Amino acid sequence: MNRKNRVTKFGIHKISLAISDTEQERQKVVERLSKAREYGDLKENAEYSEARTALSRIDQELFEMKNDQRNFDVVTVFEEDVVGFGSEVILLNLENKNEEKYQIVGDIEANFATKMLSENSPFASAMLTRKKGDTFEFVNNAGVRKFKILDISYDWLK
Repeated sequence: MNRKNRVTKFGIHKISLAISDTEQERQKVVERLSKAREYGDLKENAEYSEARTALSRIDQELFEMKNDQRNFDVVTVFEEDVVGFGSEVILLNLENKNEEKYQIVGDIEANFATKMLSENSPFASAMLTRKKGDTFEFVNNAGVRKFKILDISYDWLK
């Protein structure tokens, strides 16, 4: 049995757009494949071979995305006074006094470059269930980092 993937409503929208974009890309590759067939001998037709390979890759991507989509659990209920799934958290790094903002999301939406942390990541796990004003430590390869939670919000989901 497949485990449900927790996502926000924005995550489901982004994934639906990705599926739509991939379906459009697939249609273009099907057109390339059709044109390549017109060139004759398929065994020595590089355009045909490349289009078939691309179509196979796209079909696999679509299969995986649609399969993932069937296993989504769109979370819409949040415990607003604690850090949890869907929260936007503003932290104060107690060492360098810099403020950092993160969003806690499901695995499928996570992207550290955009500060969207998987709820299952070690850093997010260190802050889950904590409240505004709480401090916590996070241990990584660089050592122990200390943070204070300045604010918790779910406004970005509304």
